[in-house]
Amino acid sequence: MVNEYRLNLAKAFNLHQPVTADQYARIVAAMNEKNPRVAADMVDMIAPGKSVVEWLSGYARQFPDQPAAANGAHLFQMLKAHSGEPAAVLQRAGFDAIDTGAGDVRKLTGQGIRSKDAVFDPAPRARR
Repeated sequence: MVNEYRLNLAKAFNLHQPVTADQYARIVAAMNEKNPRVAADMVDMIAPGKSVVEWLSGYARQFPDQPAAANGAHLFQMLKAHSGEPAAVLQRAGFDAIDTGAGDVRKLTGQGIRSKDAVFDPAPRARR
């Protein structure tokens, strides 16, 4: 018997969509916790000579939806090459899933997974 689940992908990192400045800043901040040199290189890729914390966080606040990377796949490959734990970096950045854009989703946490047959619907409670 196969169980069907519903996934909330509101906090998913999508490999085939552009990475916004807000998302990029959160990922750089998460990388900065474990590897400041790589975080600085990530900022240099989009704004040579700018600071990791002050400039990037300010830019992300001012232009949160501005694309900072062409797509998530390139950034994910960089995280794999330099962190050894790309999923952990994404999780620290506030993502709870990785969406390949081809129907495959890798959940990083147990959040946002519900049985399609669940009786209780949390959506109406959240609106109160």
